[in-house]
Amino acid sequence: KEPEEEKIKEKLIEPFDISKDRLFRFKLFKSNECLRLFMDIHHIVFDGYSLKILVNEILDLYKRKEVKLESYTAYDFALDEAKKREGKNYQNAKNWYLEKFADVEEVSLPQGDKKDSEVDFKEYQTSLDVDFKLIQEYCRKNQINENAFTTAAFGTLLSIYTMNRKAAFATIYNGRHDKTTQNTVSMFVRTLPVLCQNEENIEISEYVKKVKDLLLESKIGRAVQQECRDR
Repeated sequence: KEPEEEKIKEKLIEPFDISKDRLFRFKLFKSNECLRLFMDIHHIVFDGYSLKILVNEILDLYKRKEVKLESYTAYDFALDEAKKREGKNYQNAKNWYLEKFADVEEVSLPQGDKKDSEVDFKEYQTSLDVDFKLIQEYCRKNQINENAFTTAAFGTLLSIYTMNRKAAFATIYNGRHDKTTQNTVSMFVRTLPVLCQNEENIEISEYVKKVKDLLLESKIGRAVQQECRDR
């Protein structure tokens, strides 16, 4: 019943002791109306895409469909990543990051306004009345995706805030850039450094394409990207 449910909710979410706890908890509650599944999974072993995989498999089981075991596990991925760190591509990637970001000055935001000995922060919000269909049409016409477009827009905004034509910041992506991990439950999200260079008199379409190329190089590497272009 509802009062009991509220009491249960308060006790469901607890911290994990990663030195000894299993890093997931599942509980099933039965009421007169339905069954409720509660899941509490530590983020170091589970990401948003993993939730999609798990929920879809549970639904498939209810439909009496066959659910296959993982063909490629997080452990397999860890072993493969360790091998890659010993290879030539890892060093190439390291050199690429040094080439792109070595001379970039780091700026942390928000910095705040200093008044006497105190630092003060203010907040300003505004709505951009832009039709998303127009953005989609622009992206289709210029062969870019919405992610590159909005990342480039944020880079421009950050460049204005910092009064620096080179705007560096971090974004994330799901880390699943090939089919081997499409059915793997784990934490694959990766931090992705981005550098937007707001050069004077550059065409907007050219600027956004440069951001798109940099995002691709960051995710899959320059060599792989060039190979895709050659094909």
